[in-house]
Amino acid sequence: MLPDVTVRARVERLPVLVGLHYGLQVEQILGLPKFMNGTGEAVSNAVVIIVQEWGVESLVKAMCFDTTASNTGRRIGACGVIETRLGKNLLHLAC
Repeated sequence: MLPDVTVRARVERLPVLVGLHYGLQVEQILGLPKFMNGTGEAVSNAVVIIVQEWGVESLVKAMCFDTTASNTGRRIGACGVIETRLGKNLLHLAC
């Protein structure tokens, strides 16, 4: 939860990061979208949009996430929806 810059409220934000390790170790924050609710649908939509805006869909190989139901749920968990929308299986790095 972080302060919102437009109103006096706290909002939930999710950092979307990439790390490239091809000889040079590079990490980049792609975005910090805010959510009104942390549902799997909202999270997966934000992640996929950011990944597509940066044009790195083909480079995504894994995702790191906590094990809340909104991330790992069988039908509408963010992880499964992200894999479906990107059209490939990803390595799950649950923490």
